Order: sequence, then structure tokens, then C-alpha cells
Amino acid sequence: MRTVPDRPASVHVLTVLGCFFLGPVLGILLSTALTPDSVVIQAFAPFAYAGIFFFGVLAWVGLGIVALVLALVRGVFSRKAREKIRSSAQGRMVPPGYRSFVVLGGLVGGVLGLAGAWLSSGTVATVAAPFFGVGRAYGALLWASAHHGYLPFPDDD
Repeated sequence: MRTVPDRPASVHVLTVLGCFFLGPVLGILLSTALTPDSVVIQAFAPFAYAGIFFFGVLAWVGLGIVALVLALVRGVFSRKAREKIRSSAQGRMVPPGYRSFVVLGGLVGGVLGLAGAWLSSGTVATVAAPFFGVGRAYGALLWASAHHGYLPFPDDD
């Protein structure tokens, strides 16, 4: 379990809004530049890149809950694990699972790029590779934001 310093609420809000709106903007820019003759990709790309954010957060929550339960189970049986959990109580805990952003970014970008290459006049190298690269980079940006505590783990606070 990773701990990061507490960030102000304004930083969290700006990060969430920036990450939320950056995905569709990237989808619009890529689809209009690389697949100008495919209306389907132009309509679907903003939603696909927003899906990296939404489904990445859902995967992060699911994997984070599983990791927390496993840490609690290990903590019941291991004195060393209990000491580690107590010592990491300063700051805000960031549960694991935020690597899902990078995986989803590459997967969604790659699938969208292959569909764009198939539905437009572009080739796989000129359409799929940039879609994959931008999806992977967007996922890496989300990963870094979560890893350093700028993108908060969803909770009821």
C-alpha cells in the first residue's frame, strides 16, 4: 500500500476535471486528424477515450478493494504486516490497481486504431499506431496522477 501526502481538495477537483476532459479532446483531435473519412470513428473516439478514465477508475476501485481485503487478512495473521499498516498511516493511502489505466489506455487505443484503419483509408501504421500511442500515454498520465496522489481514490468523503 502506498501513502502520499494529503493534497488540497482544489487540486483533486482540477485533476479529476482535467483528466476527464482530456480524454474526449484527445479522441476528437486524433479522429479528425487521422480518420477524416470515417464518421463512425469520429463519433466513437471521444467516448472511447473517456472510457479509459471511467473504466480505469472502476478497475482501480475493484482491484483496490481486493488488495485491502488481502492486506487485512494478512494483517490478522502477520505481526509484521500489522506494523507496516500502522507505520503507513500518515498521509493518504493509495490502494494498488491504478496500473489498470495504462493497460486500458493501450487496449482501447489499439482497438480504436485498428477499427479506424479498417473503416478509413489509412493504414495500420498511420492510424492504429498513433491511436495506441496516445491511448497508452493518456493511461500513463492517469497512472502517474493516481500514483502521486493527485487523482484521488474514490471514497465516500
